[in-house]
Amino acid sequence: MGIRSIERQIAKSRMAAMGVGNVNKKVSGRKDDVPNWKRVLYGDMEKQGLAAQLGQGVRSKRKIRRVSK
Repeated sequence: MGIRSIERQIAKSRMAAMGVGNVNKKVSGRKDDVPNWKRVLYGDMEKQGLAAQLGQGVRSKRKIRRVSK
């Protein structure tokens, strides 16, 4: 698994948190010759995607605990 595939996974989760439907289809879409997944990570949708993903984590009811030996 390379860096590109990891970046695409992050973009997919951010798009899902933003409420985009059909995420797998829209990740590969383009606007001005820039793929949507790059727009979510680095472009005009960067702040919106990050805020949605962080907000989703705050609303989550799961508790994350540190695992010790």
